[in-house]
Order: sequence, then structure tokens, then C-alpha cells
Amino acid sequence: MFVHGVRFGVSRSFWGPQKAGEWLRRGEKTPRLPDESWYFDKVVSESGFKPLDFSHEVKNSILELAKREKSKIQSQLKKLVTYPELLMAFLSSINVDFFSPKGVYLHKDPFAVILRIDEDSFVILSGNKEEGKIVVQKIKSRFTELGKSIENFGYLVDRFQTGRDIVKQWLESKKDISAINELRPKTDLEKKIIEMVDQFTDSYISNLEIIFKNPSESFEYDLVLFLHEKLALNIEVMDYEKKRDEIQRLKETKYFKENLKSTILLRTFDKANRIGMESVIVLNAFPEDVFSNIREVAASRGIILLDNKSINDIHLILVSKLSALAKVPIPSLDDFIAEYRKRTGSTE
Repeated sequence: MFVHGVRFGVSRSFWGPQKAGEWLRRGEKTPRLPDESWYFDKVVSESGFKPLDFSHEVKNSILELAKREKSKIQSQLKKLVTYPELLMAFLSSINVDFFSPKGVYLHKDPFAVILRIDEDSFVILSGNKEEGKIVVQKIKSRFTELGKSIENFGYLVDRFQTGRDIVKQWLESKKDISAINELRPKTDLEKKIIEMVDQFTDSYISNLEIIFKNPSESFEYDLVLFLHEKLALNIEVMDYEKKRDEIQRLKETKYFKENLKSTILLRTFDKANRIGMESVIVLNAFPEDVFSNIREVAASRGIILLDNKSINDIHLILVSKLSALAKVPIPSLDDFIAEYRKRTGSTE
């Protein structure tokens, strides 16, 4: 599974809304103004995406057919989404009560899923990077065509970003950042992490030096992954060999755990927080006793900690975050059936 992030923006000239106001004053019916939601709805529907929803026939045969249809959707999604947590999150987006879509859309050829995160941002899940690029290009072309058709009304799609451009724009929008410099990976482990992340998303930038204004300071970042403010990760790699001498000195102090917390975790946590990202730390070849002490403190700070055993599951962090974004509060099918019978008086 591969994840492409997409963000877009619509600029509005003064006379665009003004023209709509003139229509209103004349008592004429005005079209829906082309805001981000209008663009998204139109582009998605015209690009071959269908809402993840039950069919019309199912709506007329609610009790049994709803179960069968949901099973079909689940089987279809399993071709791409192999992670049970994410699969169930997508299925939960089907509102059993009203049969209305909740921001999840299917595309058949190539098979892909859109998860809408916000008014101006969504992610595209595809079988691999190349299939995802085909879908992204299709949507981008439709955005461009649609924008040209209504630009005379003062509305224009002035931003369509995906991949590393999303990360770059987000960082550059921060007023307290004065400069961003790209560096090279320093270790083989850093290169390995970059390769692993590159297998499931392209919305990241690795090895950055970010210089801040107030206070004046700079930090190096191994990898920043950004799809949305709710899905922003700073992944840092630490090798025990480089920390061995420092940790050995700390073991000889009275407050080993406290000093270890400051040395390994808090500096990394602080710089991730500086750019509004969740901290993920990969600890390579750390002894079990040291790792246990670090893990306890990390859990209290909300820091995600990976070791040699869990490093290959780094993509599951993204899966978990996507699952949380896809979930919506809905009644269970049993609750719906009970409510349906209550409303209709049916006993079937």
C-alpha cells in the first residue's frame, strides 16, 4: 500500500463574490460558490471515484442486504488494505443509519481509495507508488481543467501539492523558521529508514537543518513526514555505538534515569515539538536495560519508540494514524436494525 498526500487551495478575487452578490440582489438564483469543498466534490466525482457507500438497492432492502453489501466492500478493500485496523476504520466510514458517505471514496482502475482529511487536503491510497501517481495526475488534470472553466468568475485553484512539496510548504509557512537547508544521510541506518519510508509514502523530506528565529537556534532533523497537521511525524535515528560512552558515564551517576531522559528523549522531543510534529525515535542496538528505562519515560511523553525488533513496522505508525482519521462515530448495525424497526413498526 502506498500513500500520496494532496493539498490544494482556491484563491478568490474581490469581484468573484461581488458578482454572486449582484445575482442575489437581482433575485436571480446563484450557483454554489466554488470553495474548496465544491472543487473536491466535483473533481472526485468526475475522476471516477464513488463514495464508499451502500447501493440504492441496499437502501431499499436494509436488513439482510446491508450485511451482504458491507461484506462485498470489505472483500474489495482487502485487495489493497491488508491491515485489519485500517480496513475496519474505512468500513466504519459507512454510516449505517443514513447510508451517507463520510469522506472515503473508491476508484476502480487502478484501484485506489481517497480519504478526505480536511476541506483542502486528502490522501490517496494505492497498490504501489506508480499506480498512485496515475491517480494523482488524473485528479490534478481535472483540478486544472475545472479551474480554467470558472476563472473568469474570480476563482482559481492556485495550489495543488503532493509529495515533498506538501512538507516543504508546511515548513515554509511557519513564521519562526528563517532557513531550511538539506543535508545528506550520515549513517547506513538513516539511509535504511529513508528507504523504508519511501516504500509507503513520498510526503517526507530527509536530513534537514532548520534554523529558527525566536529564540535563535538550529536543529538537524533525520526525517520529517507530513500529510496533515494531524499526521506529522519527526523520525529520528539513534545508534547505541555513538551514545555508548555518554550512557556509560550516566550509569555512574546517582540519577541515571533522569539524566538518560534528558540525553536521549527530551532534546529530540523538544525539536519535534518546535515544528509541531509527533516524535518517533528509532533506537538501534540499545541494551535491554537501557531501552526499558527509556521506554518508560517515552510513554509518559507520548513519544513513539522503536527498537531493532519493531523497526520494520515503522509503516504501521502511518497506518494507525490513518485509521484514527478514518473512524467516525456511528451506530452499530444491530442498533440501526432496532431503530429501523421502531420507526417502521416492522418485525422482520
